[in-house]
Amino acid sequence: PPLQREKSLKAGAKKKEQPKSKSRKARRRHGNLLLEFNRRQRRNVWLETHIWHAKRFHDLSYYCCIELQGEEDELLACLSQLTSKETGPTFAAVLPLSGRRQGSTTVYRAGRYPAQPLGPVSFLWRPRTPGSSHRQLWIWAHPTLKQDLLPELQTACRCSEPVIPATTAAPVATPVEPPPPPRQAQQQKEKTPGTKRKRSAGGDDDGGPPQKKLLGDATRPPSAPVSWTSAATGILIKL
Repeated sequence: PPLQREKSLKAGAKKKEQPKSKSRKARRRHGNLLLEFNRRQRRNVWLETHIWHAKRFHDLSYYCCIELQGEEDELLACLSQLTSKETGPTFAAVLPLSGRRQGSTTVYRAGRYPAQPLGPVSFLWRPRTPGSSHRQLWIWAHPTLKQDLLPELQTACRCSEPVIPATTAAPVATPVEPPPPPRQAQQQKEKTPGTKRKRSAGGDDDGGPPQKKLLGDATRPPSAPVSWTSAATGILIKL
């Protein structure tokens, strides 16, 4: 019937007028991304390098860092037990070893290649100091990998002696005077309904529970040692 046909034509016209949502590929085009970034900056001012750093340093915020110190020859000899040239660059790669570039490699259990791989790590050598063979090396590993990597580093470098930090004299406790009684006006203000209580400068309310603090990287007990050394190799491992 003509009436039903007219209704169907109107319904079809409405459907065509509705804009379709853009696909992810279209949204990720350079022009569309630029418009989206400009929209986000209406309230927050970003540096020109914000996007570059956000893409590359997002994962590094929760990676664990292990530092090694010692003579370059000793470090390379010990670390060679964890890597193999057959899998790609190692800790001895020329450019990373010079300290001019960050490197990455796959580590294995000490002397167990290729049977027991641990996973990928990133590392950075501190540039050489003229006239000195002492080097520093930083290794970044995922927290789940660190649990297995640290014992292997201790085994390869023979660092089993925990370094006990020097004890400092305990601070002398001074008597604390009780705070003066609050003023009547302040008490009346706190009792007034509908008013909000202001926080102190430290962010904690008087009498409230203390703020919780996270010690270390949450992959070890707070009382566990954080440094190990070896009298045989002279290598120091620090978390």
